[in-house]
Amino acid sequence: MPEVRLTFLDGEVLAAETELIDFSQPLLRARAIDASNNEELTIPLSSVKYIVMSGPEDELEVGGGDLGKVVIHFTDHEVLRAYAARDTLGGPYGVIYSLLEPERKEQRRIGVPYTAVKAIFKVKQWEGRGKSKPRAAIGKTRGAGAKSKVAGAKSRARKAGSTKTR
Repeated sequence: MPEVRLTFLDGEVLAAETELIDFSQPLLRARAIDASNNEELTIPLSSVKYIVMSGPEDELEVGGGDLGKVVIHFTDHEVLRAYAARDTLGGPYGVIYSLLEPERKEQRRIGVPYTAVKAIFKVKQWEGRGKSKPRAAIGKTRGAGAKSKVAGAKSRARKAGSTKTR
């Protein structure tokens, strides 16, 4: 059985051995490889952030024609940017990428359950959002009649500093 490193949504990391991971089912069956009391594990994919798979990989070259840029936005707000082989594996519950992280030049195969991500972007450039979009147009919208944070702070400051009696 291949060895994997499971990273859970709560930050816990567990080394285990598993059968083939293809994301065809909503759970994994694994065997613990540490000296703990754990023996057999049934792990729902909804509790997993990502799975680092061990084993030799084919050589990938940064900037090679067979690599694309991928940005994974996890639900806990972590963002992973990496070069990825264009051929991906996976199933209805997740995706498997062969990644090469630009800053570390380290190659690894990673499995990501769809329940752990907000979105996976394939991008042309690392810069991300262009300066052409105003910052206020991106993000949460305020309800009708709601003040901005700055306007609310100014209003509170005026009230606190007011010496008029009514």
